[in-house]
Amino acid sequence: MIIKVFRSALAVLLLLPALAAAEVDKSRFPPWLPGWIWDNDATSHLMTPRFVLELRRDIEWFPVLSKIDADGAEADALEDSISGRLSRSFAPRDLVGGSLRIGDRKSGIDLAIRIDPAFSPEVRALIEDAARRFVSVALDRRVIALSIGRTVSRPSPFPEPYELKDGEEVTDLAGRKKLTSDFGLHLRQRPPPPSAAEFAARLKSALESRNGEPSLLVITSYKGDAWWGRGYYRHFDLTTQQLSRESPSRGYLYIALNTDKLTPGVDNWKDADFWASKLGHEILHNLGYWHPPYKDPPHRDEHVTAGSWPLPVSYEYALLDRLKSR
Repeated sequence: MIIKVFRSALAVLLLLPALAAAEVDKSRFPPWLPGWIWDNDATSHLMTPRFVLELRRDIEWFPVLSKIDADGAEADALEDSISGRLSRSFAPRDLVGGSLRIGDRKSGIDLAIRIDPAFSPEVRALIEDAARRFVSVALDRRVIALSIGRTVSRPSPFPEPYELKDGEEVTDLAGRKKLTSDFGLHLRQRPPPPSAAEFAARLKSALESRNGEPSLLVITSYKGDAWWGRGYYRHFDLTTQQLSRESPSRGYLYIALNTDKLTPGVDNWKDADFWASKLGHEILHNLGYWHPPYKDPPHRDEHVTAGSWPLPVSYEYALLDRLKSR
């Protein structure tokens, strides 16, 4: 008990300067099911008090461990542990209650959407409108065809494959060439589908109902960078993120929108078509589709306008074009 209390106190002390210096606030967008969904009275029948207290302790410790863990292995293991414990506590139907449910008979999409209560009522209404618009064109044949037709497999700026030191390739402990972090991330993602039909099938599988229950999309909030949204790569497919209290298990879609961009006076802040396209972009990240690590929006535009289209950006722009043309 003394060790636990000391570790908790140490975590708080170490976190204070880190939080003060942080520019991006992802406190409501952790790499696991966010607390506003699970840490409340509504889940008390699914999670014991001891279980919740242990989760809270580990979540408090995680950002500290991430900073002091030299190779990241312990932090990665703790992240997987927290994610797995949470996802195994729920079945998809446990999280659908109280959601906004949007369907489209023509495409077969059936989506239950949980929206962060931290968003203002006005912004929540905007997000709901954007979600309806996204669903209405998500599988539109013209959108799918245009998205795939201009996507390239190696969009620029493409990351360098191997780490270099003094002009020489670095090797790891096993004697293999050491990949750069950006190239390693790219290799772990899905390549663009070879055809429009395969892209549509992949997207539909994530957006349609299964066993009579809708797919789940969780939209939370963050702030502090130049982008409009974020989405964890491959989140929908990761084994640690499968909602598995009941069989069959299923993944869920999980993205965040930047509240700095959802503020009066900011360009496109109240444009539901614009935000619908951003939802599509982030959902593709959840499905494992990659784009280069752009520095900022102008850096992205510099490469995209030259014809170097990654799939998430191509799909985003195709959605927006289709919505604006109606």
